[in-house]
Amino acid sequence: MVASERFLLFHGFTEEELHVLIKTCKTLFPDKDLVFAVTTETNMQWKVSELIEEVLKEHEYMKQQKGV
Repeated sequence: MVASERFLLFHGFTEEELHVLIKTCKTLFPDKDLVFAVTTETNMQWKVSELIEEVLKEHEYMKQQKGV
């Protein structure tokens, strides 16, 4: 992770709540590269370091797809 990235892991929220939380975070921290993750049955079994590594790979891939 680079210094400007912030990793947020959400657990137990509804889809509607997640949309509100993500939008709010992006509004509050517009100059930060926010990385979002939501717990799943699968990733709840992973070590936190494994989860962060996988989510960061996905985040970088998505940024490349958007041309960011």
